[in-house]
Amino acid sequence: MRKSVLLVLFFLTTTSLIAQEHVPGILLVRLENGMEIEDIISEIEPKPISYKQLRTSFKPNAVEKQKLYTLKFNDDEDIESLANRVGEINGVKWAEPNYVCKQKKRSKPVFKSQGILINSGILKTIETELAYIRYIPVQEEILVAVIDDGIDYNHTSLKDVVYNNLSEIPDNGIDDDSNGLVDDYMGYDFGGYYDGGGDNDPAPKTDSSTLSHGTMIAGIIGAKPNYKNNHVGVNPNCKILNIKKEADDEHQTSYDIAAAIRYAVDMGAKVINMSFSAVNTGEHISEALSYASSEGVILLTSAGNDGIELYTEVMPAGYSGTITIGSHNNSGVSISSFSNYGPLVSFASYGESIYSTNKDSSYYYDTGTSFSCPIVAGIVSRILGNDPTMKSADVFEKLIVYSQKLDDEGEKIKYGKILSEDLAKSYVDISKKIYNLVFDNNSVQAEIVLIKK
Repeated sequence: MRKSVLLVLFFLTTTSLIAQEHVPGILLVRLENGMEIEDIISEIEPKPISYKQLRTSFKPNAVEKQKLYTLKFNDDEDIESLANRVGEINGVKWAEPNYVCKQKKRSKPVFKSQGILINSGILKTIETELAYIRYIPVQEEILVAVIDDGIDYNHTSLKDVVYNNLSEIPDNGIDDDSNGLVDDYMGYDFGGYYDGGGDNDPAPKTDSSTLSHGTMIAGIIGAKPNYKNNHVGVNPNCKILNIKKEADDEHQTSYDIAAAIRYAVDMGAKVINMSFSAVNTGEHISEALSYASSEGVILLTSAGNDGIELYTEVMPAGYSGTITIGSHNNSGVSISSFSNYGPLVSFASYGESIYSTNKDSSYYYDTGTSFSCPIVAGIVSRILGNDPTMKSADVFEKLIVYSQKLDDEGEKIKYGKILSEDLAKSYVDISKKIYNLVFDNNSVQAEIVLIKK
């Protein structure tokens, strides 16, 4: 049989958000319980031009319990210095700029041949592992939030997976469910939300760029089977909440990211996938992550692609309550050369040459811990789908039980790789296994015969 070879250019992608600047003239102020903003402003010099309370809850008819305000000053005001002074006022829990988090993508190219990938057995290895996971029985659809650059919700493999908010009547211009957002039927775009921006269309930007990061992640987690394009997600029986955290020019702030996290929790997500990292983002994102963790939401973050040891948190990776995922190679023996590692990285999964959905109903290969993270998100959603009463701590413990240290990396990944076959066997008996991959004109057929308990 003639073997075709297609050259594909990969970029190691996880999104790195670096807070190098802040929104000019804007100060975020969080008050202690019982305090009033007017009392705080009376002690501030110079006085703000204006102020308004910001939303921290997206539950229907929510009463704001947290008093978070944005204070507007002249654009040339030294906001860092002002934040330090205001933070010392009695009754202020914290004050900080609204950080602008710029995306920096690692651009070390990795050349792969799709034909070589197929015939070397790399795809067979990955698909074998994921096929086991897909035999964990799912009793209930679990809502998984993807906070990223938007999802192509019209993709043929995703349109039936993306969550629809049935409490909203689409495009009637009314906040039908009284959660503070108008027409959030398909999720929400929080880009510029701090300043009255954001909208109800969390689609990826429409330009000539090849990759839709969020669309790939959504496909890894839960794409419906597409036999023509040989792809299926880890858990096609889940629902995916589409949350865009940035404007199309990739402008995003700490408040917008925090609002995206809170929205995911308040909309009922049980799992949140965050394949991005941030530094110097202050207290607001920390509080949002703490809120999510306190509500029992499982927070999955990518470790990053700098090939370095993480000693301290790189928000949200390594933050208390999160599960941080690195990448191992396709033999499952060692950590990927690009993957961050260290005691803050809990598990590793496949992250090299991952095949998934892309915008405009296309499919794409890419590499990075961004794509390791949603594999684990899919696994976690299947575990919860089998038993929705499980607590987040119990799910984490189950992952630890069914994990194994990477052979040649010692303590680089805290618990190692997840043992998909052993995890699946804890749910079903496999008395006979038949696994056959047939590659014919790029078609993949896989069969595992399982006898359930």
